[in-house]
Amino acid sequence: MRALSASLQGVAGVKNLSDFSPQTKRVVVEYEIGLASLTQLVAAVASTKPLHGEPYAASVLLKVKGLTAENAAAVEQALKRVKGVANAKANPADGTVTVDLVVPKPEDAEKPDVSLDRLIGAIEGATGLSVEG
Repeated sequence: MRALSASLQGVAGVKNLSDFSPQTKRVVVEYEIGLASLTQLVAAVASTKPLHGEPYAASVLLKVKGLTAENAAAVEQALKRVKGVANAKANPADGTVTVDLVVPKPEDAEKPDVSLDRLIGAIEGATGLSVEG
């Protein structure tokens, strides 16, 4: 976990790492939009040596205003069409969407170029809902 922490802290604009859990291999990254990008954060995750042979994953949690059971599938489908998104799972109960990002292997020639703006744009364009924060 120290290796992942060091990789993420090496990205300019990363302000804070919290909720580090070796069991879930999860960390919450607070970063300055404009100084750091999702692409840079995913690249930092991808460049980190896997723990016990298991590569790290990268995901983003978005708070969506007006997310309901009726529009959750449309939100998920819109996000899944964004290049660099591996999966999306909406939770209408708390109004959040977990977006799993593609983490390229070091030997992959093409690197995903996913941005927060693209994720937000996909949600807004497909459903008219807005993302908080």
